[in-house]
Amino acid sequence: MMVDRFYLNVGWDKGNEHELMVHGYDISKKCFYYADHTQDGRHKTGLSCSFSELKQAFEAPITYRESLEFKNTIFTSLPVQNLSYKLNLDHMI
Repeated sequence: MMVDRFYLNVGWDKGNEHELMVHGYDISKKCFYYADHTQDGRHKTGLSCSFSELKQAFEAPITYRESLEFKNTIFTSLPVQNLSYKLNLDHMI
């Protein structure tokens, strides 16, 4: 999902457009869990933000999203049943 990370209150400047992956939520805490790259360039999982922060980040005007037809788009994926998943490190590196 393309967002402006400024609204996630993790220290980014306004207009910091980036895709992040939401991988869970906690309805009682009213928060989403997501993975993203931190300011030091490391990939990090288990980050969290409130429902309202993510809504604000998603609805922010984003130039990059407009130009690449990502406007108001969320990509989802589901595991395919009865399929074996393997990690191919050669493909990732």
